[in-house]
Amino acid sequence: MNEISVLSRVHWASPAKRSELLTQHGLLHHFGGLGDHPPENHLPSKQQHGVVILEVLSDFQYKTEGTNQQPVRIERPKSSRGAAEAEIDDRPFADGQVTSTPGQVVVVKTADCLPVLIADTNHTLVGAVHAGWRGLTSGILKGALNCFFRRGVSPKKILVAIGPAISRENYEVGDDVVQAVLSAQFGLGPVAAALSLAKGRGDRWHFDLCVAAALHLCALGVDPHHIEVIKACTMGDTQWNSYRRDRHRNQLNWSSISLPHS
Repeated sequence: MNEISVLSRVHWASPAKRSELLTQHGLLHHFGGLGDHPPENHLPSKQQHGVVILEVLSDFQYKTEGTNQQPVRIERPKSSRGAAEAEIDDRPFADGQVTSTPGQVVVVKTADCLPVLIADTNHTLVGAVHAGWRGLTSGILKGALNCFFRRGVSPKKILVAIGPAISRENYEVGDDVVQAVLSAQFGLGPVAAALSLAKGRGDRWHFDLCVAAALHLCALGVDPHHIEVIKACTMGDTQWNSYRRDRHRNQLNWSSISLPHS
C-alpha cells in the first residue's frame, strides 16, 4: 500500500475533544483545551521531548516501562490540585505513560505538539504520548507501541487517536527538523517525508506532525483504519492553548485516557 492510500484510509476528523474511534471502543478519554484541568488521579511527570515511557501503577506509583525497575513512589503535598503539580519535586522525567489498571488515568500535556492516545481493542493497556518533532523522530511512538507488543498485542489490534496540534501551515521549522525527518533513525522514507514537509520562505520549511505520525504508525504495523487524527490547529483554533500563539500565558492542553472498569 502506498503512502497516499495509507493517508486516505486514516480517519481525519473535525475539531473535537473526544475521538469517535476510541469512544466506539468504550475507552474513556479527553483531549483537553482552554479552561480544562488535569484529571484528579493522574501521576505527574516532567516532559522533556524525550522517549522515556512510564508504567503507571497508581497516581503515586510508577516504574519505567521495559525495565526491571522496582515500583517508585512519589510524595504529594497537601495542597490544591492546581498547585500540586508544580510542587511535587520527585516527578519522574517521561514523555509517555501507559497503564493496565482499569480506572487509572494516564496523561500528557501539550501546547502545539501531538497528544497521542493509544489503546488495544481488548482493553489490556492504554497509553498517552507527548510527541513533538524531537520525540517523534527519536522513536517515542515506536517505544509506546513496543509496550503493547511486549504484552502480546497484535499491531492490528491497536487503536490510535491523535489530538489537536499545530498545523503544517503554522509550523515553520529549520533544517535541523528536516534532517531529523529524513534520518534513518526515524525511518519514514523519502515519499512519506515529502508528504510531511513543504518548502517555506528562504531557508524555512513547514512540517506536518500529524501526517508524519500517521505514516510512521502505519509503517510500524498499525492499521490505518485504526488511526484517527483530529484536524484542529492549536495555534489557529482558540479553544486550545498554543505556545507559539500565547507564549506569555504558557498554558497547557491536558490529554488523558483510561481503561474502563470491568
